Amino acid sequence: MKTAASILTLSVASLLALGMVMLYSSSMGSTKDAHLLLMQTIFCFTGVICGIVASKIDYRVLKDYNSYIFAFTILMLLAVLSPHVGTKVNGARRWLSLGHGSIGFQPSEFAK
Repeated sequence: MKTAASILTLSVASLLALGMVMLYSSSMGSTKDAHLLLMQTIFCFTGVICGIVASKIDYRVLKDYNSYIFAFTILMLLAVLSPHVGTKVNGARRWLSLGHGSIGFQPSEFAK
């Protein structure tokens, strides 16, 4: 089990590093693209921290809260349809914005 976790950790770290290198090489000429690189770096660190926290939680505890999690997921999916809450991107209303609209997420990904 320890070997599998090590291989998984190494694979994720390698993919993150490769993605950051590719993004850096494509954004060398523009300050706007450099901003995207910084945002991607922040998202990577946030994802790693969330992954570490999630790995420390015993998943069997979530069984006691599954009906609340399901109801929250349905509410987020319905909130997307509201014009004041959901954000329209490229003609489709699938996103919920966090903050001033620069950061958002798709509740359908959470529902999966």
